[in-house]
Amino acid sequence: SEGVQGGEDCGVPQLGDVFAWMRGSLNGWYGWASDGKSEYRDFMKVLKSKNDKWKWCMFRPEDMDAVMVDGHPQIKANRIYKNLAWNLTGKTWSKKKKKKYFLNQMTLDEEMEALEFIQEHFFVVYPKDRKYRNHIDECRFIYEKYGVSGYEIDTFSGLLVPGEKGERDDEKMVRCFFDYKELALQTNTTVDFVCHAKSQNDVKEKDGKFKVVNQFMILGGSAWDAKMDGQYSIYRPERHLNPSDPKVHFWNLKQKNSQVVGVQRGSYEKIEFSYTEKQYYFDGINPISGENKNPVQQAPVYFSKSKKDDPDYLPF
Repeated sequence: SEGVQGGEDCGVPQLGDVFAWMRGSLNGWYGWASDGKSEYRDFMKVLKSKNDKWKWCMFRPEDMDAVMVDGHPQIKANRIYKNLAWNLTGKTWSKKKKKKYFLNQMTLDEEMEALEFIQEHFFVVYPKDRKYRNHIDECRFIYEKYGVSGYEIDTFSGLLVPGEKGERDDEKMVRCFFDYKELALQTNTTVDFVCHAKSQNDVKEKDGKFKVVNQFMILGGSAWDAKMDGQYSIYRPERHLNPSDPKVHFWNLKQKNSQVVGVQRGSYEKIEFSYTEKQYYFDGINPISGENKNPVQQAPVYFSKSKKDDPDYLPF
């Protein structure tokens, strides 16, 4: 009689078959280094906050700043917040980047308004000793104080996962994921982990393209595959030819409870990233600004059942 929660709209109609935000879930986000995993997720989080007022708690040690305060360095999250404002407005905050790349820059009023929105919806934590249990404590505190809807750990390697005496690495990973699953269920939130592939050796196709990163190409792959509810990959198909090529593919590698979430495994390939706006276009449409450009001439691809209907079969 109490019903069952389903997936929540991500704000991009073109992704409606392959992606939805799901509370109470653990999700792995994979990709090669510098393939735009964080950039893509930032855009999708800002969009969800703008549409549905979701709030986020983020742990992003690689993106923190060292800022001098009274002659002493302090760890700050200024760059994270300013770049989120860039994702929101499509305009840069940096006068240097404006002059060098001829970008549109926010006015002072636009920047203050954007930063006010960002600080109301995004909270950055830096747990003591970077131990994952300390991070979970910080997450609970932020939830109780601000009522967040999602957590992000980018990257997972930034957390320390101490092992118990005699505990194997795979057992340690499973225990860690169980603790985060408990956090997701008790707070009715989504917990997202971002992870790089463990190596770029021997992972190219015959035409020179890198393979799509899946859960088995990262450290502890079996634990990720067993414990993540959603598994997603951000892929740039032409990066081997041009590091700045704007084409992006989104892959849903595995979706537990797909009928409840309302999406299925598959990919959507008609995506372009605008380096000047820090925003994404899906089939030529920007879901934040509503701007319509010429669509990317690529087609969506969906998995069909094969290999004796094995639900875990991946065709790459």
